[in-house]
Amino acid sequence: MQTINVSQTLTLEPEQAFALIADHERFLSGGALQCRITQPGNEEKNGLGARRVVNAKSIIFVEDIVAFQRPDHYEYKIVELGGSVGRFLALDHHGGRVQLQPHADGTQVEWTSTFSVTTPLIGRLIERMIAPGISKAFSKLLSRAANQSA
Repeated sequence: MQTINVSQTLTLEPEQAFALIADHERFLSGGALQCRITQPGNEEKNGLGARRVVNAKSIIFVEDIVAFQRPDHYEYKIVELGGSVGRFLALDHHGGRVQLQPHADGTQVEWTSTFSVTTPLIGRLIERMIAPGISKAFSKLLSRAANQSA
C-alpha cells in the first residue's frame, strides 16, 4: 500500500480555496490533463455523488465523490481505470482526500491518496515506481491553484 501526501498554501480564504479546488473540471484540467463531470452530485454539480472522468494521457480515471463538506474537505474514490495503461494496472484505490485548513497566509491544502497495486509479485514495485509521478502531478495542480490565488 502506498500513501501520497502533498501540501500547499493558497493565499485565499478557505471558502474561496475550496471553490477553486472543488471545481473539478477546472482544477483537474490543463496540459495533458482533462476532467469532466459525467454525473452531477446530489445537491451540487461537484458535490457528494458526483462522478468525474479524469483523462491523464494514457490512463483514464473514473472517480466518485464520496464525501463533500464545504469548505473543509472532499473525498473521492477511483472506481475504474481505462486507457492504454489503465486497463492493465490492477489498482485498489483506498481513497483520496483534499483537506483545507485555515492558515496564517490563507488556506493550507493537504491532498492525500492511498492505493495498492494488486498485480501479483510486482505490485509493490509498481507502487514505488508510480508514486513519485503521482506526487509530482498533485504538486503541480496545487501549485497552479496557488498561482491562480496569488
